[in-house]
Amino acid sequence: MRDKLCRILANRLGAVVVAVDYRLAPENVYPAALDDVEAAWRWARAEAPALEADGERFAVAGDSSGGNLAAALTLRLRAQGAAQPELQILLYPALDATCSRASYREFAEGYNLSGAQMAWYWDLYRAGAAPDAPELSPIAAAHLSDLPPAVVALAAADVLRDDGRDYAQRLEAAGVPTRVVDCAGMIHGFLRWTGEVPAALVWINAIAVAARELSTSRRV
Repeated sequence: MRDKLCRILANRLGAVVVAVDYRLAPENVYPAALDDVEAAWRWARAEAPALEADGERFAVAGDSSGGNLAAALTLRLRAQGAAQPELQILLYPALDATCSRASYREFAEGYNLSGAQMAWYWDLYRAGAAPDAPELSPIAAAHLSDLPPAVVALAAADVLRDDGRDYAQRLEAAGVPTRVVDCAGMIHGFLRWTGEVPAALVWINAIAVAARELSTSRRV
């Protein structure tokens, strides 16, 4: 996520936010970015006291490709039998490298992120890896049980809309507490445009409220 969005979420959630500058494709292909995110997760947990953060309450979050990495991290930690975050916040996440869902056709052109662009990004990142590998395409995981509660924010007019919507539905079906924030009238990337899109702050506030409510309900 961009620095501005990280700062806003830090303020809205009353949280310490660690933004991860993970390696990018095509110079560094899958799973380099996920490896970096895992390393940052372990570092943040170990360094929580130095960061003046609550060492018992962690969340992972990301927008677009960052949402992919946040979701993939929870799958990797589950496979390792490692401690999970208390919450995952997925903001218009990219979760399916096959680019086959209906929203790819519905919003293929004219909505900031095109279907062709997204397919190109996936090809650069996966570099020959099977598109249905769960740590690449989290929605391809055989099951989604035993994962952290999730807030999933969708942009209504976005090729990635159905990635997030279908993933949220599968999480709910697996018994994972899930809140969907369906951002009407928005396109991909809008959360970063708080200066240009007044509704962006409204939706960020809604995401923060959902995250606080879901986190609180877990501790009751």
